[in-house]
Amino acid sequence: MKHADLYDALFYRDFRLMTFNQLLMMVTTLIEEVAVSYELYHLTKNPLV
Repeated sequence: MKHADLYDALFYRDFRLMTFNQLLMMVTTLIEEVAVSYELYHLTKNPLV
């Protein structure tokens, strides 16, 4: 397999959109997880919640 073959899928618009969407959703989920954890800590003062 050539090196260029690994990136051929990036030439398709739908694949780029799907990949970008997955990345964006992952970042959004991580940000939400941190925000909820911080809010729970702020309300309870218990780091194990």
